Amino acid sequence: MSSTPRVIPIQPVSLMPGVEAASKVQPKSVKGRFSRLRWLMLALTQLFFFGLPWLEWQGRQMVRFDLEAKRFYLGSLIFLPQDLIFLTGLLVFCAMLLFAATTVAGRVWCGFSCPQTVYTSLFMWVERHTEGDRYQRIRLDQSGWTANKLLRRGGKHALWIAISLWTGFTFVGWFSPIREVGPQILHGTVGFWDAFWSLFYGVACYGNAGFLREKVCLHMCPYGRFQGALMDSETLIVGYDVKRGEPRGVPRKGSDEPSRPGACVDCTLCVQVCPTGVDIRNGLQAGCVGCALCIDACDAVMDKIGQPRGLIRYARQRELQGDGQGGQATTPGGVGSLLVDQHGHLLLRRQRVFAPVPVAGGTDLDVLDDAPDAQALADRQLATFRRDPASRGRVMDRGLWRYSRHPNYFFQTLTWVGYALIVVAAPWGWLAFLAPALILYLVLFVTGVPP
Repeated sequence: MSSTPRVIPIQPVSLMPGVEAASKVQPKSVKGRFSRLRWLMLALTQLFFFGLPWLEWQGRQMVRFDLEAKRFYLGSLIFLPQDLIFLTGLLVFCAMLLFAATTVAGRVWCGFSCPQTVYTSLFMWVERHTEGDRYQRIRLDQSGWTANKLLRRGGKHALWIAISLWTGFTFVGWFSPIREVGPQILHGTVGFWDAFWSLFYGVACYGNAGFLREKVCLHMCPYGRFQGALMDSETLIVGYDVKRGEPRGVPRKGSDEPSRPGACVDCTLCVQVCPTGVDIRNGLQAGCVGCALCIDACDAVMDKIGQPRGLIRYARQRELQGDGQGGQATTPGGVGSLLVDQHGHLLLRRQRVFAPVPVAGGTDLDVLDDAPDAQALADRQLATFRRDPASRGRVMDRGLWRYSRHPNYFFQTLTWVGYALIVVAAPWGWLAFLAPALILYLVLFVTGVPP
């Protein structure tokens, strides 16, 4: 056996083919309609998160998930452990709502409402006001440690820590009486678990929004990986119009070459403002969170050079590929129907709170039982009509279709009216009528033939 030590060559990551070392993303600030919308969503979501635990209802905290007493307080409702099915149903409902939104409009949740996006935007706002915009921050990173750099970096991290601690305190306030936890923290008498979870959530907020940022979206969040299974050619996405923008570049002055046909001047502002560092001109990517900041940046450039807006815009893939304006999508309506169906069944099962409306003769249940049968009959009549070769090129005008162009749509909506009639006598039961209104909109304007 040779005594010569074996040398294992180490190849730097930056030299490996197809692999690049991670670089810090320094997004540039941008103003525009989608930037304002993101700030509006930030304000609404944080007003909900920070404000709701402070509201009181009949002498107690309006919303509190008391794990120690095994009681969840939601206004006048009190949920016990045996009501876990409703929490499960709520989580499933939210997941399906997220899937439906993705099918219709891409990653709007990621771009405008996701906590990672919201807090990263808030922390970047603090960073921008303490260290400057993109180029000022890059120069500050490259400079040596001076009093000015220490002051700016120290101020930034101090504000980050303050926001993180307040966020952790508010998080605990959803599970413990927030008006009691606050004084306990100030006097040093707070319980161990309240202190632990407050610090844990605060540190997670500080690390995710201050340091990890886009790496959470690119490498940790699974949502961006399976978004392709939820989207089709009719889904609205943030896209670059290749046919209009290519070839890129600014014409040289005094050149005899013909005028450049492409609208993209290759300014790269769309890349500079992207919080994940994605070049949207390369097509739909898992790293794109749909924040639409690149649209604001591109629109501003188009305005300056006298070109129409929309080089980068929200559009369907079919439209961006030049295959017409697209047609009616099919998936959102199906997901919408499942959402309404699940919502209705959850309300029916909550007998301790939601009592049936006193309709003579059980009209509410009659509607709920008969409407699906009538819808199935209308669909069966239409299917039989389509199978008949003599019906080619003709309009269905037999059976239930003799009285309405959309009898199946009518009875499908009537099914959800039946659910609403059952729960309308409950507190806030009138909100159930939003379900038939939603399904009517979906079948008329999203999934089916317009009226």
